[in-house]
Amino acid sequence: MTREQLTRSLCLVARRALALGLCAAGLAPLGCVSVEGDVPEVVMTRHALAIGPSPLPTGFGEVSQTVSFEHPYQSFSLPDGVQSELRPTWMSVTAVKGVEDLAFIRACTLVMATRDPAGPAATTVVDYSREPPGTPGACLTADAVNRPNVVDYWVSGSTFYTLTVVGDLPPTPWAVDVEVAFSGSVKYQM
Repeated sequence: MTREQLTRSLCLVARRALALGLCAAGLAPLGCVSVEGDVPEVVMTRHALAIGPSPLPTGFGEVSQTVSFEHPYQSFSLPDGVQSELRPTWMSVTAVKGVEDLAFIRACTLVMATRDPAGPAATTVVDYSREPPGTPGACLTADAVNRPNVVDYWVSGSTFYTLTVVGDLPPTPWAVDVEVAFSGSVKYQM
């Protein structure tokens, strides 16, 4: 999903909540009015994330490799009265260059963090493990193990992700697409 698509999705939900809130404004003298809506699944994709060659030849044991990438969207702020909650649900890693399947990966983690010292603490979003190594094909998927509200990270504008893969990694460079899905809700309160 592109930055524009994510912004449009969040804005559409916020506009719908705001429109319902304005329609209900006639009821405001009767008390507080609030409107809630679900955010359908939003998928963020990091294309062709490059992973370097293993320092060991294939078959000489497991190694781990870690690569980081920036959050692809700029920081944003929500209008007054709008509360948003967006939580990770799953991740997929798909081989796109240098390898045809990911059977060599025994474990994989995705950590989300922010460089903002006042921001939330780093958290492991996905912790994938396979015993014994098998043949997942060109794509492996895993459900989120922690589901922090990513809006708390994204408003900082300095969010980044760290992907760590463990296994008998290839001795040549390779690349993967990383997809992370999120879903949640938006609430507007007058």
